[in-house]
Amino acid sequence: MALLHATTNLTGTPTAPRPIQRPGFVESLTAREATVLTLILGGSTNREAGETLGISPRTVEFHRANIMLKSGARNLAELMLMMLGGSIQLHTL
Repeated sequence: MALLHATTNLTGTPTAPRPIQRPGFVESLTAREATVLTLILGGSTNREAGETLGISPRTVEFHRANIMLKSGARNLAELMLMMLGGSIQLHTL
C-alpha cells in the first residue's frame, strides 16, 4: 500500500492524493532496474542508457515503466523529487 500525499494545483484547489513512495521500493527493484534508475537519474537518456548497458532504448523504457510503477511516481520529475526529499536511498550498484 502506498503512502498518500494530498496536493494542490496552481489555483490552490486540492487535488487527489498521490502516492509518495511504496515502502520497500528500492529493495523491490531488479538489478537491471536499479542500474537503469541510476543511469536515468544521472541524466542519461533512454538511448544513452541502452548503449551503456548493451540493450535497446525500448528495453530501457520497459525498465523505466516498471520503476515508475514500483515507486508510485507519475513521472521522472516526481521521482527526482522523491530523491531530493530523501524518500529514496540508492546504494552504489
